[in-house]
Amino acid sequence: MPSFQSLPTERFNLRHLTGFPYLTLLLWVIPLVIMQSSGQSLMAHDEGIYAIQAKSIIETGDWITPQWGEQINFDRTMGIQWLIALGYMLFGISENVARLPSNLAFIGTVLLLYRIGVLITRHRWIAWLSAAILAIMPIAVQYARLGTQDSVLVFIELLAAWAMLESEARASRSLLMLTGAAFGWGYMIKGFMVIPVAIAFLPYLILQFRQHRHLLNPWLYLGLIVGWIPVVGWLWSATIKYGMMPLQQLVFKLFYLQETTNYDAGPLYYLWNIPANGFPWVFFAIGGIFLSLRNIHCHNLIRRHWALALGFPLTLFAELTLFKTRTHYYPLQLLPWLSLFAAICLHRLLYLYRHQRAKVLLSTISLGFGGIGTLLISAALLGFTNRLPALPGIEQKEILRICGIGLTLGLGWFALLITWLQHKRQWIFRSAKQWLICLLLPAWLTLGLLGLTGLWGDYVPDFKAMLRDPAVATVINHQTVDFIVDHKILYRGGRKRYLILSFYTPQNGRHYREWQPVDIAWVDPNLVALKPDGYETLAEYYGWELLKKASTLKSAIPQPVATP
Repeated sequence: MPSFQSLPTERFNLRHLTGFPYLTLLLWVIPLVIMQSSGQSLMAHDEGIYAIQAKSIIETGDWITPQWGEQINFDRTMGIQWLIALGYMLFGISENVARLPSNLAFIGTVLLLYRIGVLITRHRWIAWLSAAILAIMPIAVQYARLGTQDSVLVFIELLAAWAMLESEARASRSLLMLTGAAFGWGYMIKGFMVIPVAIAFLPYLILQFRQHRHLLNPWLYLGLIVGWIPVVGWLWSATIKYGMMPLQQLVFKLFYLQETTNYDAGPLYYLWNIPANGFPWVFFAIGGIFLSLRNIHCHNLIRRHWALALGFPLTLFAELTLFKTRTHYYPLQLLPWLSLFAAICLHRLLYLYRHQRAKVLLSTISLGFGGIGTLLISAALLGFTNRLPALPGIEQKEILRICGIGLTLGLGWFALLITWLQHKRQWIFRSAKQWLICLLLPAWLTLGLLGLTGLWGDYVPDFKAMLRDPAVATVINHQTVDFIVDHKILYRGGRKRYLILSFYTPQNGRHYREWQPVDIAWVDPNLVALKPDGYETLAEYYGWELLKKASTLKSAIPQPVATP
């Protein structure tokens, strides 16, 4: 009988486990989603709209009508409101619950991108790096912490892409049902904005048709039918209740966005906006795209699915550029693909680093990050010593928080330069790892601190502070509060505050357009001057006043009990 010493042994390595990349990505992305300050408050547009429309679902039991403040407007579909309302039913009404669908969608997007990266590149390290980069894309993280449609839409798009790739890899035709269903689900989330996404998939579906033959798969069309069932059901119920108004408003919104110039920032808007919101990873992504076209090794990584990896983002970018309404959050749909190319670029740079090639390029990159780090450190030190010029609308305590965050990022990126300058004195493979860590980790810490300090997540701290006043809290939390608002003359800032006031008032009463004999009401700035005698102001917020009848106020004061 052989002894145990003579038996062959294999060293156990966690990295060989199938689930290990997913576990490490969860440990990387979840803290960025949950790190937050003790005080949280909603961003009025568009987060506040969906949060309060979901609140109206709970209060009225009407899952068909997008409404708040007795206003009915079908300019948006109801997908995200349904998800938020389900969260309210399970966990109660709060900011964190309103943001829960976006939180979960972003985590799912990061995990999906890893699998998509494996299927496209057949390289687990590049796939992991692409998902890790997406998790620290600044605007992606910010919108993962907002209760809006965008993160959920990106997740649905990646789900559709994953289903196509997985169906091809496993020869599992039924998986394509998810791709078909995703278009209906995407419409429920973002309306007609799902159309550019469908068009962006066409290069892959058509140009590589012989490879996958997805367009002949009946499961794709069955999925389309299943995905559109909730859409048709919702629109059918809405038209029964309101006639053709829902369809007219939805179609009108599409043409309004195409024709309006309110958000037209010019045809070059995305050429600077995307790099700014995705800095520095977008620049690495541009390098990755260039390498994929010119370098044989990088091209081979995407060769089997080039029409998806390149065709989808380039087509969608062209569509967004041609669309007249241009906003900073539309390109969120491009970020997973840019992250994939950024990972390809960094993978190539690390190869050059380890083999001590392209030293001029690596020196330039390291000096660039070191220079940015030096500027951030200098600015932070000036801020800590009160030597920065006054910034309008920003309090000193906020400046100190920003300086602390800038110092963290600056020190990390300055360390990247130090690592490069000392690479000849270290084992080159260890130095390359340290160089990459100095690139990724400071960005992770910075985004985490943005959440912990409340700069991301607590958007109206002054209003929440006002609600904590005992005189205001007693009224707001225990009595029904009406609203007196003239929508026709309410300016944009006033509408945002109207949203916030409505959401944070637990018991909304009636919403009037002119003065009525109410006991307690929030009154918009345009109508405050018309208030009749006998009202006392309990609180004021940017011109809005919380008014209470004097008689009601007196009756609320406990009276002494007469003794015989």
